[in-house]
Amino acid sequence: MATVPIGERILEAGQTYETHFSVGFKRRGLSPCPICVAADSQVRVTAGTGSAIRSLHSCATETIAPNPLALSGIAAVGSIVGVIVRLALEENLHFVWGTGLDEVAVQRLAAAAGLAVVLFNSYDSVGLSQRIRSAPGWRSALLIGALCGLFSEQIVTILSVFVGADAASGVSP
Repeated sequence: MATVPIGERILEAGQTYETHFSVGFKRRGLSPCPICVAADSQVRVTAGTGSAIRSLHSCATETIAPNPLALSGIAAVGSIVGVIVRLALEENLHFVWGTGLDEVAVQRLAAAAGLAVVLFNSYDSVGLSQRIRSAPGWRSALLIGALCGLFSEQIVTILSVFVGADAASGVSP
């Protein structure tokens, strides 16, 4: 723990003193990292002929988010796993494991991966993760990706309702 001496300041009644520090932290790869930033200070209070020293302590806990590029990649991988599971459930797994990837399977994989990256970054940027009280990490990226892979057609249908059926088909009104 580092101690930064600031020196003595004489403040008149009603005056305040504040100082700012900028601290940098390296992001972890895949998991959020909680940190506690603490400040201790001592204040000499003089009243009349006597003086007393008071100690003040303040602490703030923050979470350093992991690397967003790595989490987007995990969401894309999760969506590919979700598409493979869906194809296995539909008994169309030969498209994936056969002699090569079928064009339809490639389109489904690409659409699900793109959808997973967009939805995960939306989840991260709009602060939904704070309302759930969970910082975005590799588990939430994998879960969102897998759900996008499993339900990509349904999600696209829901989004086309919000955007409008004409806008989703490329026809302008």
